[in-house]
Amino acid sequence: MISTNRLLVLLVTLIVVAAAGRLWSLARYQRTTDLRFDGSGSPGDLRQLLFLDPDHRVDHFVAVPDPTRPSGELRPLSYKLAWITSRDAAGKRPGSSFRGTAILRNASDDPFAVDITSLLPDSLDEAIATLTPNWLENLHFSSMAKLPAHSLGQTEIRLGIWDDDAWVYITAGPDGAPGIAGHDDNGNGAIDDPSELGATGSDDFAVAPGQPGYEAAKQGQTISRPISRGAVVPPAMGQPVVLTGPSEAWLDFDPDDSSRHRQIMLRLR
Repeated sequence: MISTNRLLVLLVTLIVVAAAGRLWSLARYQRTTDLRFDGSGSPGDLRQLLFLDPDHRVDHFVAVPDPTRPSGELRPLSYKLAWITSRDAAGKRPGSSFRGTAILRNASDDPFAVDITSLLPDSLDEAIATLTPNWLENLHFSSMAKLPAHSLGQTEIRLGIWDDDAWVYITAGPDGAPGIAGHDDNGNGAIDDPSELGATGSDDFAVAPGQPGYEAAKQGQTISRPISRGAVVPPAMGQPVVLTGPSEAWLDFDPDDSSRHRQIMLRLR
């Protein structure tokens, strides 16, 4: 028979092994989902990390190029981002409760979402008037130590703005021919004419603003034709962005890494 002491040792060993296995699985889960844990010890979703309350609506959005980013390697243009959301409390005037969020980078180039509400005036109108490109330009992560902040656990954040007037084009693929090269795709008696663009089974593809080949399609330098209007476009290079009316700002987190890619749209009212 197994003695009582040996039985206790065996039981303790099993408990230790089980706990180690649990910790390993949690660590693996955190790496797989790439979500940083907040102060409560539970993984937060992207809206929580960005301080986006479910009942708040976006009133104001500002973005400015961030020239302080380390330049040791080629990287996409970085922006400082900030927005104000408000909630219409029952029985009170619109915007009686609001919150401000900024995305800034620390000295190691890691992006953090920071709750900047306490830095803004108490009035929504005054807060919107305060949050200007110049104000955001002078806001630095190093001075935000005492404010609530979440590490976003991402590397790149690309900004896009919805443009109702932006054209999307269908363009000939790598074979350079509309539709399937050498075939009369639409049966009109002409082979590889422009009307065959986008034929099923072809290598033709659509291009939107900011994508490779878009400018050539827009300027008629390649075989292409417009197929729709309305797209997410990158901001003008080096220019600040201010959105105050009905519009949409799109944040793409690590768009070139399928395992880490996350996206969120901020719809302004």
